[in-house]
Formats: sequence, structure tokens, C-alpha cells
Amino acid sequence: MPPAFKFEECSGPDLVHTFETRIWRWHGRCDLCHVEGAPLSTVGEPPPWMVYAYAEGAAETTYNNIVAAGYIDETCPLQSLMLLKPLDESLGGIEHGGGSKFHDLEGDEGYSDWLFFLRKYAKCHGYEGEPGTTLEGSCF
Repeated sequence: MPPAFKFEECSGPDLVHTFETRIWRWHGRCDLCHVEGAPLSTVGEPPPWMVYAYAEGAAETTYNNIVAAGYIDETCPLQSLMLLKPLDESLGGIEHGGGSKFHDLEGDEGYSDWLFFLRKYAKCHGYEGEPGTTLEGSCF
């Protein structure tokens, strides 16, 4: 488990660092399809929002791509495409051409990392709500 970070630490470099330690370490769940030229990048039309994992600045560039593409919902983080696309549809996710990546809301460490990052990102961008634990009935 990566080290805990305080939501109050909201500088650009801190958000990138949180992305790198909480999200980027799971890049293997996404990079076969979402890196341009990757083995499955031509199956369907997966958007190439990632860069090659070992490229200089890969995590920061991918973070910037995700933000620019609008995959994070600052007003309702649990409704972010970044979370809903890989989440199993039976758990509240939406259709994802590459199949579900999160199959368990309680025991998947990757899912927990995604939630932490999205909550922090939203708080750093002015979201005033209280953290929630479910997808239904809470925007945070």
C-alpha cells in the first residue's frame, strides 16, 4: 500500500505524485489498449490517453491527458469516467470495450487507490462534500 497523503496537499506536483503512487502503479490494467501502438490498441477504438510506461514523465503525461480529456468529474468524483469505465457493470460501472478491471468494491486495492485519488483531486478542486462509500446516493 502506498503511503497516505493528506487531502490538504493540493499543489500540482503533489497531485501528480499522488496519481503516480496511487494510479500509475496499476498501469498494467490499461496499457495494452490505451497506449498508442500497444498490442490491443487497434481492437475497437480505445482512446490512447496513456503513454508508454517507461517513457520519461509517463505518469505525469498520462495524468495530464486524463484531466484534459475530462475523465475526472470534479463535482461528483464517483461518477468519473476514470472510475466507471473499468468498474464491473454489475457494481455500477458502464460499458468498457476492454472488459471490467474492478470486480470488487471492498477487496480490490486498485479500486481503493482510484477512489483515494479521485476524492483528493475533487477536494483540491473545491468539492465541499463529505466522503461517501457507495456509488449510489453520494457524489463523493
